[in-house]
Amino acid sequence: MSNDVVKVNENLPKVSDNELEKMKLNAYVGLAKDGFNTVNNLIDCWKQSKIIERDIVKLKAIETTTLAKIAADYKKTELALNLIFKERHDALENNYKTLQYGLDNNDRDVIINSLHQIANIVTSKPLEDFDKLLNVWKDDKQPLELDF
Repeated sequence: MSNDVVKVNENLPKVSDNELEKMKLNAYVGLAKDGFNTVNNLIDCWKQSKIIERDIVKLKAIETTTLAKIAADYKKTELALNLIFKERHDALENNYKTLQYGLDNNDRDVIINSLHQIANIVTSKPLEDFDKLLNVWKDDKQPLELDF
């Protein structure tokens, strides 16, 4: 077996010390280039991570702003609905009181007028123009015009 090793070594070309030094130097230069490439890749990755972190901060700010706007729109809508239905409730309640007064006093005109008013309230559509109201309310560019 030791003869085989010798035979392999005998078949290898002879390299001078000068050529061997050049080969070592070329190997070191290649390693140095690889090292610089690796460092440059790491720097690029770091830069990209900073860009991504900045984008994440921007997206979180947008998310926070958007959620706050949604919450504000919800509150506005809730307030509008509560006001609309409270007004209906109050109007119905007053008309029922008037109706009871008419029934208690056997006042036919008051009874008929109260029933007519109750019927008008009940058959009206309080949300008929609600979409228009919401669109006007949500449009921050246009002043809110109240028509009384």
